[in-house]
Amino acid sequence: MWEQGDMVLAINRKPVTCFNDVETKLVFTIFRQGHEMENQLLTWMLLSEVLLMVSRFVSPVHKYGLYCQQWIVEVNGKPTLDLDAFVNATKEIEHGEFVRVRTVQLNGKPRVLTLKQDLHYWPTRELRFDPETATWHRRIIKSLETRDSL
Repeated sequence: MWEQGDMVLAINRKPVTCFNDVETKLVFTIFRQGHEMENQLLTWMLLSEVLLMVSRFVSPVHKYGLYCQQWIVEVNGKPTLDLDAFVNATKEIEHGEFVRVRTVQLNGKPRVLTLKQDLHYWPTRELRFDPETATWHRRIIKSLETRDSL
């Protein structure tokens, strides 16, 4: 099935240039270890645009087992179909509260994890790409200093 480092080149033999090209199509052409190959993906894996790509080794997400390359499909029972829904769901979580996160790994395996929010050392941050300017923007969504202003 899928392996770390696989890069989606095409879906149903049509080139993929952005996430919007990924809908509910099934046959993926991927590049692995110098070769193109075809692979299939279950359509229910595409329920979210929120993909965890980076986590720090000592961070709460890493501590509780929320590792990279997992689709985050739900936070405390609220679907996270896109980054805005994820941000809105995480804004409601206070410092020290427990959070239930439902994920789907790249191999299709669903998981449910419970994490404890730590806004003191790990404020909630967003990293968003702006296609118009081709730049990444980072902002703090919630921290102990900003929690009353959101």
